[in-house]
Formats: sequence, C-alpha cells, structure tokens
Amino acid sequence: MWFLPAPGYIVAVAAYSGYLGLAAAIAPGGRWRRLALPAALTIAEAIRFVFPFGGVPLASLGISQAFSPLSQTARLGGVILITWLTFMAGSALSAAWERSWRQAIALLLSVRTTDRSTSAMRTAASPVAISRERAISGSAARVWLPP
Repeated sequence: MWFLPAPGYIVAVAAYSGYLGLAAAIAPGGRWRRLALPAALTIAEAIRFVFPFGGVPLASLGISQAFSPLSQTARLGGVILITWLTFMAGSALSAAWERSWRQAIALLLSVRTTDRSTSAMRTAASPVAISRERAISGSAARVWLPP
C-alpha cells in the first residue's frame, strides 16, 4: 500500500476494518458462535488478501504466528489455516473464561489435532525434520527449532 496517497490509505484501512466488523456482525450468536465467529473472521481475512487493490496479505493474523508452534500448519493450509487456528484458540479461551469447559476443551482439541497432523506430515516428508526431531527427543531439554 506504499503507492497510495493519504486519502487512499485511509479508504483502504477503513475497507479492511470493515471486513472484520462485517464478519463479526453477521456471525450468528447462540451456541454456534464459537465456531461461526472464527470462520467468519477467517473468511474476511481471506477476502482481504485479494480485494481491493489486489489485496494486502501483509500484517495478517496468520503471519504474526510465524514463530509459534502453529507455523507448521502453513504447509497444509497456508496462512489462512493458521489464521483460523488462532481464532479457534481465542474462542477456546473465551469459552474457558465463561466456564464452558466442554466447549473450551473441544476447541483446543481441534486446534491441537490439526497441529499434530501437520507435525506428523512434516516429519514424514523431510529428512532434516527427522534429524531435528531425533536431536530434540534425545536431549534432556525440550527445544523448539524453527524449520
């Protein structure tokens, strides 16, 4: 967005903010809100990647997780999957805050299961990852090495 003049930048920021606001407004409430809100916000992020001005994929929620344990899921679903998993983890925290323990555990298990499946895929696909896994599991201290 460096090529935009000041008024264009203001319009672009308002449009991108409007995507998230509209997604939050149209997400249904009630018992399905913990699944619908992350889905709606993820769809808004995906639209922001392509529209307007060809999209601006910078400064997204998924890219902010580059050095987190969720970064391995990018091989499976790209930055959009990371965005969805981050929103799901936030929904799980919201459920835990409201003491909806069953929902919180179910949401966290969905995030963890997706993360585990991509870790298994990474380990099976990469000899370097296998040697890193052996180095980590053979040591007393657990260290996370970036890919």
